[in-house]
Amino acid sequence: LPFGIDDALINLEQCSHILHLLDQPGIGQLTGLIAKVMQKIIADSAQQNIQSSDVEAMGEATNVAKRYLDFLCVRETRAPQFLTATINKLEMVLNLPLTTEGRFVSPFLATIHPQVALHEPAQLPETQYLSRLYKISLLNLLKQQETDLDFQALSLCGNYLASIASQTPSKQYWGYVHLVLNQLPSTILTEPRLRILINIESQIQQLLAQPQQFTVSNDQLADVIMLCLSQDNEVSHQLREQLNVVDDILSDDQLEVLSRQL
Repeated sequence: LPFGIDDALINLEQCSHILHLLDQPGIGQLTGLIAKVMQKIIADSAQQNIQSSDVEAMGEATNVAKRYLDFLCVRETRAPQFLTATINKLEMVLNLPLTTEGRFVSPFLATIHPQVALHEPAQLPETQYLSRLYKISLLNLLKQQETDLDFQALSLCGNYLASIASQTPSKQYWGYVHLVLNQLPSTILTEPRLRILINIESQIQQLLAQPQQFTVSNDQLADVIMLCLSQDNEVSHQLREQLNVVDDILSDDQLEVLSRQL
């Protein structure tokens, strides 16, 4: 192990605490996880069992943390969405539950229940292939082999789901899902966001089985709302105002501009 790694571990842990105190939870969480992976590597070295993948993940995360801190100093703009994928890689190394993008709005949803007027879904003929169509199109997205036809299929699935849920307690949630699936072509599809789409697949089965009994957790709602907020449109603006996160959560267009400076 490199000389001084024990001191580096202490410094990282202190840095994580300070960043949380400075109201920078995203980068604070990242530095805390880097410290935990470093601690794991130190423990593994005693057993001569260091995993190269652990060292690689720690090195990549350290580089991301440095660039993000430089970015904060120059722009004074928080964009913690940049950190989610790297945070997830460290959580996988440590066998921890994966952080989702929904964590940015989940605290607000504990006390605020946004109500936004959504477009009514078109009335379409019944089909027994809804779940299969969603699964096939999503698989193409995951394999990065998607075509325009897959995006059209997912948008169509969103319409069907919103229509099925139109007379149920989960109507608003599936209205948000419809919006998300409709705007996928202009959404930055990171691994954390693809995992949200995978979760929706399992929810589809539950909705089709028991439409009136279907419920979603606060975290699941937060994930879908975060995808709604990724776009610049009327629904997104209304959600930002109701949740009071107008300047706290950037759209994908804003993130794309900032990513060139990160």
